[in-house]
Amino acid sequence: MKRKIIYFSIKAALKMAKDAIRGFTKKYKKESFGFLLGRLENRNFRILEVVPYKGGEKGRTTFEGNRERIVKRGRELAFKRKKGVLGYYHTHPEIAGEINFGISDADRESFLKEDVPLEFIVGIGHAEKKNYPFIKHNRDGSISLRFDGYFLKFSVYYKTRTRRVKRGRLILYI
Repeated sequence: MKRKIIYFSIKAALKMAKDAIRGFTKKYKKESFGFLLGRLENRNFRILEVVPYKGGEKGRTTFEGNRERIVKRGRELAFKRKKGVLGYYHTHPEIAGEINFGISDADRESFLKEDVPLEFIVGIGHAEKKNYPFIKHNRDGSISLRFDGYFLKFSVYYKTRTRRVKRGRLILYI
């Protein structure tokens, strides 16, 4: 099966990782949420920047935000930075030694309601003592990253023309 390629800047990946770690290290581990900014180039998405969202209620397994405020903030960012809002990201923090690296049914339902083409899920937990590569492109299209003592796995999903949700293939670039 050929996966849609989504290009992801290393600078954006590191900023997303830092935001994920910030939420993970809060008391009771909080989800992080933010915007994916970029553009469509030759039928491929190019994520140039991520911007954490400071509003909303963040819990261990949920993010609740005012949809109108989120959309308005996205439009402001797009206009100010001259990029499009390609989607959103949120984290799945490790709870009791388990990390959900994929899209949940609730995530899928929420994503289908949004008027954006991409959804990022970032699973985060403590890095094991094994010597993982710093960055690894995985067979399932995701990217694994060991950073500051944490293990993160970035997965991207997109909507087809028929409104089905499929996993994309991330390619990091400088």
